[in-house]
Amino acid sequence: MRTLFYLCLLFVCGQSIAQGESSTANNSNPQYSQVGQWQFSIALGIGQKSNPLVGGKDIPIYVIPSVYYYGESIYFDDGVLGYSFFENQRFTVSTLVKLNAHAANFYRWHPGNIFIPSTQSLDSLAPATDTGKDEQTDVDIEQLAKRKWALDGGLQLNYFADNHLMFQARWSRDISNVYRGDSISLKLEKSMSLSNDNQFQLKVSVGADWHSANLVDYYYGVSARDDVDSSLQFTGKSSVNWFASTTLTYHISSQWRAVMTLQTSKLDNNISDSPLVKDSTINTTFIGVAYDF
Repeated sequence: MRTLFYLCLLFVCGQSIAQGESSTANNSNPQYSQVGQWQFSIALGIGQKSNPLVGGKDIPIYVIPSVYYYGESIYFDDGVLGYSFFENQRFTVSTLVKLNAHAANFYRWHPGNIFIPSTQSLDSLAPATDTGKDEQTDVDIEQLAKRKWALDGGLQLNYFADNHLMFQARWSRDISNVYRGDSISLKLEKSMSLSNDNQFQLKVSVGADWHSANLVDYYYGVSARDDVDSSLQFTGKSSVNWFASTTLTYHISSQWRAVMTLQTSKLDNNISDSPLVKDSTINTTFIGVAYDF
């Protein structure tokens, strides 16, 4: 049953990239979306998401489908399926369900690698940071026990200071009994117009993700479950990862947009010190054109 539910959510999680691009126009705020109508778009271009794991391959991105929906209470946005139970002019409080993103580093065809915006630039606009570890102390991911996909559920608070500035706080917990841990995410997002006719728009986001020791240890720890030398065992601890992203959009027409997205995430030392990890940053980039149906 859990596997079936994951498959059902596969398409849902395809929001990440294109939603990152289209949210400049929609501002990730229900008031900018047509209530009760599905919104579709597709972006074509070139991009890449870096993989911080030893033996992990960077993921090329060429096509980014996007689907989002806002009903009176139920919504789907950026890979998150949610239900808003409180809403006014400034605040929205909702429950949510989403796939945990950390498994994407271990699986080529995880939704997080298919639909999310990429950060490592086409020619490494944001070069990965070397952790400085001796390669002989690293563990190839092919040697590891399987890291499973996990389903998270939790609560989310959105505060809209105005039509262009939003603060989001999210708490989520593993509800699939995979890693049995928690996460807290804080994000500040600002959108702005760079031209009088609103053709050029910019969105900038900064924030931090806290992950419990159970989550870090499950995905990045090395123990007796893995087929490696005991001297390489590593116990994960709670961590805080910082992230930033920027999306530039140029509206060519009512349906066509040119988009460029850059993202970076700095891994906490409690993750980057793992013998599974070769880089302390995860970078993504995408540049292309999008069509809104």
